[in-house]
Amino acid sequence: DLARFAVQDYNKKEKAHLEFVENLNVKEQVVAGMMYYITLVAIDDAGKKKIYEAKIWVKEWENFKKVIEFKLFIGDDVPILGGIINVQGINSLVFQDLARFAVQDHNKKEKAHLEFVEVLNVKEQVVAGMMYYITLAATDAGKKKIYEAKIWVKEWEDFQKVVEFKLVGDDIAKLGGITDVPFPNNPEFRDLARFAVQDYNKKE
Repeated sequence: DLARFAVQDYNKKEKAHLEFVENLNVKEQVVAGMMYYITLVAIDDAGKKKIYEAKIWVKEWENFKKVIEFKLFIGDDVPILGGIINVQGINSLVFQDLARFAVQDHNKKEKAHLEFVEVLNVKEQVVAGMMYYITLAATDAGKKKIYEAKIWVKEWEDFQKVVEFKLVGDDIAKLGGITDVPFPNNPEFRDLARFAVQDYNKKE
């Protein structure tokens, strides 16, 4: 049960008391072993159901599993209304523009000099407006790197905000694409999610 493992790991590290409820989504990626991206529901100390994201690295032949990242998915300010779905037509101008906007926003905030190259993947989720998850390539001092941007858009307010912008897995070789897993609530992934939550609880 990867999800449970993640929850327990978080609880230990954060001295938290999250309780695992269920998995919402699991993605996997071939690295040196397997990287699992698990979106899960857990109940926090105040008894509130919240959504977390866990990134768990597994090398089965070494009996190795490690929570690389565990975080609150979207702060309490954004209601989660829909699942995250893949978007076709990722090279449309809309997504190119959003990706460029995210890169410029990052450059401004971090005094960086990233140059946008291309959009690699887009997912969307209905929230109060739309949340776009854009995986993009940009060059940093001439080196091509892959970033993930999370952009919140409310068209009726002409509002767009970069909620998150991060380098994707520079520490671990990216050997494969991230693919959706058809049965996110099978025991293995539930364990991984629990592990991530426990890991987070430890830290908090």
